[in-house]
Amino acid sequence: MAGNTHRFSGENQDIQDIAQWYRMNVNAIEQYRRNIISAVRTESHVPEEFIGMTVDEVNEHLSILTKEIETSFNLSAIAAIEAKFRMDYIVRSTDKLKDDLSRDFREIYKEKGIRVGLEDDILDRWKKHYSEHKQLISTYIQSVNYRHWLAHGRYWVPKFGRNYDFTIIYVLCDDIKNSIPFKS
Repeated sequence: MAGNTHRFSGENQDIQDIAQWYRMNVNAIEQYRRNIISAVRTESHVPEEFIGMTVDEVNEHLSILTKEIETSFNLSAIAAIEAKFRMDYIVRSTDKLKDDLSRDFREIYKEKGIRVGLEDDILDRWKKHYSEHKQLISTYIQSVNYRHWLAHGRYWVPKFGRNYDFTIIYVLCDDIKNSIPFKS
């Protein structure tokens, strides 16, 4: 942030923090799984929601929970990178930087301000001006479609062309964070 003149919330998340929190949650669920399975097998101190369940049913229930945790963290990771792109757009649009991308962003900013499209305005310009990152950005755009599906309630049958897990999302987002020359 040049001169600290931008009014960002400071609430945006870092991809490494998200990854750490994800691992902590998964580890906690796995420990919980071991405790519950032990309780089910010994028929002692079984939490109410697991009373009457078999070990297989406990495993299935907690696998679903783990998958929900994963999708939640995928959503956070993709959104964290969107925030980086949007913050960069604002910095480049308002700080009078001299590179071609910043000039292009200033033209968009004159018309749209901060209400700019991520894919059509920001990411397309990145691909145009930084062609060496075109494939990485295109892959991110595909993950944004996955994020849209998550954020809008998963009510339609998606056609992503691939399955997304946290490792895939994390590696993609970490590559973007470390490769793209953000100004924010």
